[in-house]
Amino acid sequence: MNKTQEEFTKAIYETIKDKVFFSNISEEMAEVVEKLPAEIVPGEVLFDGLMLYDGIEGIEDDIQQMHSYTKDGVIVNLEDYYTDSGAFDDDGWDRFMVALGRLMTVNEFSQYLDKNGNGSDLPYQTDENGHAEIPAGTLYIKEGAFINCSKLVSVTLPDTVLEIRDHAFCGCKNLASIELPASVRLIAPSAFNGCTSLASVVISSSGGLLIEEQAFAGCTSLTDVEFKNNPLMVIVRHAFEGCPCEEEVVKKSSFTNN
Repeated sequence: MNKTQEEFTKAIYETIKDKVFFSNISEEMAEVVEKLPAEIVPGEVLFDGLMLYDGIEGIEDDIQQMHSYTKDGVIVNLEDYYTDSGAFDDDGWDRFMVALGRLMTVNEFSQYLDKNGNGSDLPYQTDENGHAEIPAGTLYIKEGAFINCSKLVSVTLPDTVLEIRDHAFCGCKNLASIELPASVRLIAPSAFNGCTSLASVVISSSGGLLIEEQAFAGCTSLTDVEFKNNPLMVIVRHAFEGCPCEEEVVKKSSFTNN
């Protein structure tokens, strides 16, 4: 279906005006403005602080800067939605709009956080002491698995885990320490972002290890990171941003991706 730029923007606005979005740059919530102007002109602000409409290219630019959650709690990068759904291909319009429609509303996200905050709706349960035991044989900790879980104090990972995926422990403000087994090869973006009580991390990886952007950003109590087996590492820029140990960790790394 062919759409004019104005029709396209108005349709997107109607679909996303009550959805929840976060900036990939600041991790802050980006709010959709309350009302779209009657006449759309290049440079109109659709997201608070983000310029969405500057022709089709402008829509693409802002979508690439945000992420959201599907109704079943999966974190999605809107850049992937744009690309995978072929939004601007001749046959991609309907797929793109359906994909956007699957995102959580602000109210649904608030309810989701309430459940996760007390540990009642997590893929891995925590006990009365705030400890989570990840089952043997687990290959990865899923995206957003413990996001904003204030109940989580400690966690034990089996030696089969290969990946700590995006936002897996993001915002777990009472998580005090963690040991990552030798099997871990990837610590994804924002995996431990904002774990403000996290003081000690032991990384036992013995092979190649990639620590991605913002993986431990905002861990303001993190003073001790131990690499037990001196793995070959790539530490992406800002992986430990805002951590007291940032400078020291970079010195220990094999090399840093700037």
